[in-house]
Amino acid sequence: MLVFMAAAFIAKKRQALSRVGLAGTLLSLAMVCGVFGIRWIDQDTFPLQSRYETFLMVLMGVGIGMLLFAATAGLPSLVDSRGGFSNAVCAAGGFLGLLFGLIALKEDFEPLYRPPALKSIWMTIHVPCLIISYGFLYVGVAAALATVIPFLRGGGTATQWDDVLHHAMAIGFPFLTAGLLMGAVWGQEAWATYWGWDIKETWAFITWLVFLIYFHMRMVPGLRGLASGWVVVVGGVSIGLTWLCMHLLPESLSSLHVYN
Repeated sequence: MLVFMAAAFIAKKRQALSRVGLAGTLLSLAMVCGVFGIRWIDQDTFPLQSRYETFLMVLMGVGIGMLLFAATAGLPSLVDSRGGFSNAVCAAGGFLGLLFGLIALKEDFEPLYRPPALKSIWMTIHVPCLIISYGFLYVGVAAALATVIPFLRGGGTATQWDDVLHHAMAIGFPFLTAGLLMGAVWGQEAWATYWGWDIKETWAFITWLVFLIYFHMRMVPGLRGLASGWVVVVGGVSIGLTWLCMHLLPESLSSLHVYN
C-alpha cells in the first residue's frame, strides 16, 4: 500500500516503485493462498464455511484483482498522470486488503462442520466465485474512491479515470453474475427452489443491480466519470451489507446464508 502510494506521487521513481509494489502484491497473494491451501489439506475438504475462510477468499480476490487491474491498466510501464492514478488505485486496493486482513484476525480460526447441504459441488463452485468476485469488485471500489477524490483527479480528465475504473469493474462483474446463477442451481438442489427471496439472496441481487446500473450509466457520456464512480462506491457499501452485516440481524430476520 505504501509503495503504491509513493509511486502515485513520485513520478521519477514511478516505474521502479510500481514493480516493487506488484512484487509485494504477488508475494502477499502467494502467502494467503498458502494459508488457504494448508486449511484445505488439513480439513480434507474445500474450506468454505467460516467467516475467517471467506476473508481469506476475499483477500485472494483483492490480490488477483489488483494484479489483473495492473495488467489491464499498463503498470508498471506508465509514468504519466494516468500511471499515478493507477498506482493510487492499487494503493487503495492494498488498504482494503489490509483492512480485511485485520478484521479476519478477530474471527475464530477453527474449522467448522459442514452439513450435507453444504457439500454439494455447486456450493463448492458458487461460494468461491461469489466471494472472489467481491474481492475483484472491491478493487473497482478502490478505483471509484480514487475517482471521486478531487485531488487525485487533478492530473487528467474524468474520462481517463473512468476508463481506468472500467478496467477494474470489468474483472469482477462477470464473476458476480456467474456466482448468482450457480447459487440458484445449488438452491434448487439443496432446498428445491431456485430463488427463495432469502434476505441475503435479496441483498446479493440488489448489489448486482447497483453494478448493472454502473454499466448502463457508462453508456451515457454525461453520466461517466464522477457520477458513475459514486454508483460503484454505493455498490461497495452494498457488498459490505450482503457479505458482512447479514449475520448481525435479529434472529427473526436471520438468513440461511449466514457464515457461522
